[in-house]
Amino acid sequence: MRPSFLAGLAILLMEYLVCSTSTWDPERIAILLTETYGHVNHTTHKWRPYPEHTRFLDLGMRTKVMYAEKHGYDLKIVTSLPDVTIKSKTNKNAILWQRGFWIRRQFGSKAEPGQLAPDNDTVASCRKYDWVMWMDGDIFITNLTVRIEDIIEAARRLRPDGSYPHFIATRHAELDGDEPFTPGQILQFNTGTALVRCSTEGLRLMNEMLFLRIEQAFDTYVQAWDHQGALMQAYKSHRWVRSLTTFVPPKLMNAYPFNLTDETGELKDCGDPQGTECQKGWWTPGDFLIHFPGAGKHYIASFLKRYPLSTWPGACEPFNF
Repeated sequence: MRPSFLAGLAILLMEYLVCSTSTWDPERIAILLTETYGHVNHTTHKWRPYPEHTRFLDLGMRTKVMYAEKHGYDLKIVTSLPDVTIKSKTNKNAILWQRGFWIRRQFGSKAEPGQLAPDNDTVASCRKYDWVMWMDGDIFITNLTVRIEDIIEAARRLRPDGSYPHFIATRHAELDGDEPFTPGQILQFNTGTALVRCSTEGLRLMNEMLFLRIEQAFDTYVQAWDHQGALMQAYKSHRWVRSLTTFVPPKLMNAYPFNLTDETGELKDCGDPQGTECQKGWWTPGDFLIHFPGAGKHYIASFLKRYPLSTWPGACEPFNF
């Protein structure tokens, strides 16, 4: 797909979010929050926030609690590692792998926490959830009126046969292509926010991701990008992974602050919100969320000063905490 096509597609899908209907039950959808504002002590396996990020963490958590309460989703928070008896050969961002362990358990996996799946771990049991949406901690939900069900329906509309996918991630329009994956093109396959469906296929994907954590620990993708690198490698290597995956434009669920290469912390505009540049995936008011990955955290203070909580749709409604 050409960037101009995906930019136009993002606009159409965002318009669709306003009027979509869905048969998915919000009470069977979970939001899994993995905190990326801190670090894990690998002796105690306990997570601690970096002091300089505490106030941002508090506000980001508040918007996620408000959002889950508003729509009836479960909110689960990962702040520690499982008892990993088979350890990765690297510990970098190890807490992010907990996504796979936790989701696998919710999908009825027979594997013990931290263990590779047995050969018979092939059929999902969806007693509690139909979908799990994971999020990094450095994300603010800036439009609380957008539903996760809307994003699922938008992803379905992108599939040629109109079926529901089993994994939903984002792909950056600027880097779109048939075989684009190199470690330097991480925006091409972005799982800072992603949706996994409780299904045999979804369980298989989580098991494959965790398998690559151990068996391909020194793979270029896995070393560079941890669980995201494992998913990139699985997508690159396996047709079955490509068949169950649908990419949606990042404006739908993984928008970034514009011009991430500028480390001054000055928030800049991408121009016309409906224009081609903004539709590549840069955040504009009204977007579902904004993600501040890595050096993007320089932008948080200026972003909150320019766009306080009171300007976020749905954020000022009364809530029962």
